[in-house]
Amino acid sequence: MLLVGEEHKGLFVYGCFELVSQDDKLMIFTKEGREQRALTFVNITDKKKKWIMLKGAEGLEMKLCIQNDGGSDEELGPIEARVYIYV
Repeated sequence: MLLVGEEHKGLFVYGCFELVSQDDKLMIFTKEGREQRALTFVNITDKKKKWIMLKGAEGLEMKLCIQNDGGSDEELGPIEARVYIYV
């Protein structure tokens, strides 16, 4: 995690935060730096949560950068977060 933060300091430390969506189960936000953009999904429950990629983001090329649980492509595990970086 520290290596990712150091490698993408302009994004994760100095980047601008924008809340995309939040309810009582899922939080989605972006961080945008000068040269990079990240999209983060966080399951804020203690149960698995089915999810789909945001409309408009499906066709974009993104790399999974951080994942704190081994959930499937269709589910986020309890309290799981995934961070994707646009490439």
